Amino acid sequence: MLALLAASSSLLANVKYIKDASRSLGSHLRRAKGKATSPSSFNTYGFADQERKCRCVDCDEEEDNVCGGLWHGDRYPSRSRSIRPSEKMIHIVVAHCNASLNWMPSYLSDLTNNVASIRILSKCGQDVEGAPENAEIQVLPNVGRNDHTFAYHITSILPKLPTNDDSIIVFLKDTMMEDIHQGRRRDQFRRTDLESMVHLASSSNGFACGLSIVDDKTWSAYHDKDTLFTFTIKGYQKGVKDYHTGDGVPFSSDTVSSVGDYYTSLNANPTPALVQVCYGGMFAASAANIFKQDARVWKAMEKSLSRGDNIEEGHYAERLWGALLSTPLQAFQIEALRNHSTFVTKNNGGIYGVLRREEPDDDDYEYDNDDEEE
Repeated sequence: MLALLAASSSLLANVKYIKDASRSLGSHLRRAKGKATSPSSFNTYGFADQERKCRCVDCDEEEDNVCGGLWHGDRYPSRSRSIRPSEKMIHIVVAHCNASLNWMPSYLSDLTNNVASIRILSKCGQDVEGAPENAEIQVLPNVGRNDHTFAYHITSILPKLPTNDDSIIVFLKDTMMEDIHQGRRRDQFRRTDLESMVHLASSSNGFACGLSIVDDKTWSAYHDKDTLFTFTIKGYQKGVKDYHTGDGVPFSSDTVSSVGDYYTSLNANPTPALVQVCYGGMFAASAANIFKQDARVWKAMEKSLSRGDNIEEGHYAERLWGALLSTPLQAFQIEALRNHSTFVTKNNGGIYGVLRREEPDDDDYEYDNDDEEE
């Protein structure tokens, strides 16, 4: 009997050992396969990179609902339960100098019930006309133009507002209803309506441009980072009569001389090889994407743009909002965009590095940017 009991105990011990070993082996296997199967290895779009390929980057949603809108940056998959603008909490910030804001009630009309706050930040010493009754108006020192205004809002106002990850912050200028002057051609861009901006900023991209490319199959919203980072500017005269404070601050910076220099100075998160770029200084972003950057990045931007009124750094900041706020592209998306494009524009009216799908012309490579139009 004693021998039988001993044998039974030994058998039970062996069974326990086998179970423990199986659990341990299973755990090791899961860890070994974790890079391909764990939830953290999946990208924003719900696919492991090695399992995903784009069918097309400029096509209907039915053809490719993940990559089909990449070329123009006008369609992305949903990031949450809903990306319907009518279900979002929206915060509006307007950089004001001297233009009337009479356009605001009409512009906000479709989403008025969703607007949780409106902040008008004014710099030029002019009365604010036409602002909605519920808008809060604050006067700031006349430095850094709209880019400083937006950085200040992120560092000093946004953290105090009621937000969640799905909240959308819309950054606008008082002149947004004036003629569009960006680009080599005057018909190259059009304004993005508020509902579309909120919709895009609510998607997996978490960001939207206030000016979108007109239905032109040849231009992309994405830029080659290395080319973009070479952009430099020696002077800028547009708006001087409206904004200039006579502060005597030189346009040129002593610390940065290109977009790349400026990005490095911010100590921001690394960027992928292709980045989205907005022109015109108007955009929208999700609170989640804004807070993904360390607060010190936004503080560094605000400080750098406080140097003066008409300064070099502002032109670099304008070109970097997309890189700082949009969801970084995955490797499979970068490959697809590269394959769809035929060349990278070196310079076209101050637009450096944009992906193109056509034959280049001489203007893409030779352009005097001593006084860029933006």
